[in-house]
Amino acid sequence: MVDAGRALRAGQIAVAMGLPDEAAKREGLRSKLKRLVVDTFYAARTPLPCTACTVLAISVDGKGVAMRPEALRPATAKAAARARATFRTRLAAGEKPTRKRMATLGVVYDVEPAPRRPHDVIAVPGDRAGQPLPRARPSATRTWLCGSVVTGPGPVIAKVFDHAEARDPAHARPWVVLVDGARHQRDLITAEAARRRIRVHIVIDFVHVLEKLWAAAWSLHPPAAPAAEDWGAGHALALLAGHTGQVITTLTTQAATAGAQHRDGIDACFR
Repeated sequence: MVDAGRALRAGQIAVAMGLPDEAAKREGLRSKLKRLVVDTFYAARTPLPCTACTVLAISVDGKGVAMRPEALRPATAKAAARARATFRTRLAAGEKPTRKRMATLGVVYDVEPAPRRPHDVIAVPGDRAGQPLPRARPSATRTWLCGSVVTGPGPVIAKVFDHAEARDPAHARPWVVLVDGARHQRDLITAEAARRRIRVHIVIDFVHVLEKLWAAAWSLHPPAAPAAEDWGAGHALALLAGHTGQVITTLTTQAATAGAQHRDGIDACFR
């Protein structure tokens, strides 16, 4: 049905689905298709009214998708041709299968502001007993998704901005873009926003920030040391409180005393 190249009648769809071409079946299927189009297709594309305070959120990310050899991009295909497997039945440590193609996924959604404190997001070092209950987290509504494994990230980012502008053509709402820290991705988003003259607030996914902090923690603590958790939590709370400069200064000082052999994780955190 996807490759039909023309409009199909309810009876033709029923036959394609293996249903008997009977009047009752056609009418039932026609009614369900109508609800699918009206309630789902158009509802996903018709933005509902929002206040000027409702956050317009955007996020774009990449995901590697395993592909058939003939569908690989030229650079990946060359790497796959040069690769020599160490083992016959599995990959060796650090070995890449070189058979993936990067898909770009984008999402647009609305979210009402939900102010939270740093300790609502991550537990304070030590025992949390006696701490007040965390405040409610924000909830995404009217989510719209897109993606492509054919085009690069640029066209997907442009498509995401097209949909976001349809929701807020006057750019009256706060625009927040959630990224994982990839510089190329961030540069494309910044360029697209500048081209459309939209002011966006770029936020780095805190889960990725925590991963970098843990890498730095293991550069400064022995394996499985309980103190590493409190060290990481303290710096994470400082970042959430807006004390980025303080965290950078502290890490820089600790990196200077750690020695070259212990700097890998800290350097990764800075990058």
